[in-house]
Amino acid sequence: MAPQEVRLKLHPQAVLGDKDRSNPSADSACVELAIPAQLRRCGMAMRFVLQASTDAPPQRAGRHQVDAHLVALLRKANTWAQKCLAGRPATDPHVSIAQLAQAEGVTPSYLLRVLYLAFLDPWIVRQIVQGAHPPALTAKGLLSLGAPPVLWSVQRQALGWEGNQ
Repeated sequence: MAPQEVRLKLHPQAVLGDKDRSNPSADSACVELAIPAQLRRCGMAMRFVLQASTDAPPQRAGRHQVDAHLVALLRKANTWAQKCLAGRPATDPHVSIAQLAQAEGVTPSYLLRVLYLAFLDPWIVRQIVQGAHPPALTAKGLLSLGAPPVLWSVQRQALGWEGNQ
C-alpha cells in the first residue's frame, strides 16, 4: 500500500466462488484497483477517508454513512429553538436560555452552543442528515463553531465544504 492510496487485487474466480486456483491463467484475469485515500483524525477517532477519483461514477446518496451524533445534535437544536420561541402564552412570551437550560438539565453555555445550530444553512443540515458531510465534521467540531456565520457560503467553508455547492 502506498502512503496515499489503497490497492485492491481482485481475482474474479475467488469473487464468483470458483475454488479451482490451480489454473495459472487465472492470475492473468486479476483486476487491480488503486484508490486514493488518507488516514485522518476526526475528533478522537481515526478514519480511513477515501477520496473520489475524477473518473469514478458519482456516489449514490445511500452509500454515505449517517453520523447519529450529528443528527441528534441538530434535532436537539431545533427542539430547543422551538421551546425558546414557544414560551408560556399566558404569562411570559418567551422562555429564557437560563430557564430552558435548567429545565433540560444542562448549562446555559452548552444550550446556547447547541441552539446556534438551529440557524445552520438548510443545505448543510440536509447533507448531515443524508451522511454526505465531510468526514472530519464531528459533533464536537460543530459545537465549537459558536455562532454560525450569517452567510451560508461562509458556513459551508467553515465546516469543510469546498467552494459553493
